[in-house]
Amino acid sequence: MKKTISSKGTRFGIASLAVFMTLATPFAAPVLAASGESNNVVAAEDKNNKENADSAKKNTFLFDDAAKMKKLLSAVEQAAGAISKSYPGVEYVATPLLTILKAIYNNEHPEVTLDTVSAQMVEIKGQIETAKQEMIAAMSSVTDMNNYVEAYNEFDRAYREMSAQISQISGYKDMDQSVKDAKLAGLIGTRNDWIRHDNVISAFTILGDYLSANRKLSSGNKSIYDAMIAHYSKSVLFGKEALDKTDNFVKNAVAIYMEGTTQLINCLLAEKNHLMRLNTESSKCDAAYCEKKIENILNQVISVNEALKKYRSYSPYMFYDRSGGAQKDINLTAKIGRVNLKNNKDRLKNVVGGSALSKAQMEYIVKYVKTYYPNKTFREFLQYIGYDGLDSNDYLMIDVGNIRSVSMNIGCDHTYYFYGFKLNERNKDSREVSYLSKSVCIITSYKKLADANLVYLKKQ
Repeated sequence: MKKTISSKGTRFGIASLAVFMTLATPFAAPVLAASGESNNVVAAEDKNNKENADSAKKNTFLFDDAAKMKKLLSAVEQAAGAISKSYPGVEYVATPLLTILKAIYNNEHPEVTLDTVSAQMVEIKGQIETAKQEMIAAMSSVTDMNNYVEAYNEFDRAYREMSAQISQISGYKDMDQSVKDAKLAGLIGTRNDWIRHDNVISAFTILGDYLSANRKLSSGNKSIYDAMIAHYSKSVLFGKEALDKTDNFVKNAVAIYMEGTTQLINCLLAEKNHLMRLNTESSKCDAAYCEKKIENILNQVISVNEALKKYRSYSPYMFYDRSGGAQKDINLTAKIGRVNLKNNKDRLKNVVGGSALSKAQMEYIVKYVKTYYPNKTFREFLQYIGYDGLDSNDYLMIDVGNIRSVSMNIGCDHTYYFYGFKLNERNKDSREVSYLSKSVCIITSYKKLADANLVYLKKQ
């Protein structure tokens, strides 16, 4: 007759650090009379206590090593928090994930935690559906994203109905936990199913591999982030604009991934509990693998955050130059070029050297800003890109200009000028601006003509 294992001590199958430390503390042995029989009883109790503690330790949910468990869960919490901070739009889906991570660590009222998480997942269903539609719309125009589109479709096919069932089963209050666990376990299949590409666990892992940039796209061996940036770079002018457009895709892709993370950890917890109740050597082996699979998923969340950190380091100052026809990517300095015209006694061509953009490039930029940002001054546009410390009366240099000379009886007068306009001018029309008159005769004299400083876009 099959032995029935009580579910009382494994309602959620999670051993917290506090429980782990309790198990590690020797049980107090009763004080008995000093006799051979008493000694045997004490020895037997000590042995049983040790075996029970060792058995409970082996059943510690994630790791036998409590320090390792604490370190991993802390790292995942930090990763999820960093993602939420960078993308406030995904906080709604990060909250359930952090809730279940806390439950894994603390083991406080697990059924209440599951009910809470299930309720949260139902509440965010509409937001997740919106995220899916926005992400699909973004991907549809990017040819290089075919591999990721296929991976997402495979995951969505396997996950869509299952997600609704997970929340319904977990949140059902009139069902014994052991029955819930069996039902949830059935949704993801056994470890033998997880190697099939059409299984939800396998599909989810592949999706995470793309988001962690560990899996590249077949076209050009690019990450999905590189592909989206490259796509948007063809229709905008600066890296900041491409990042903003890509951010919408990233926010939605990560939200969908984190929702899947929460739901599948829920199922893997249930699968592990169910297998432990079966209490066979085979089921114990499979339960241990459930723990390993959850560890892999948590590490993947950390890897996704690392990939996002790298993506966020992309330069907003990248200039996609199409002034000559074909696109050429030029990295500009993060600090805008400046010239104090009132102190400058030289031609701008000598001052800025070859670091300034050409007249053709600057005219291309000005035309673009006029067309796509008609209600912004150039100062406002540069601030959007990331440049700071700009005065509204500063001049923007379009071209370095030249020298206009006039001969005099006792020498020559040179007038230095450039082409540009003040940053606060709405029409953004460049004109000739004089900034220095230099009279060369017996004694050289300078007349300051500039009424403001000059800024220019500078190549690295």
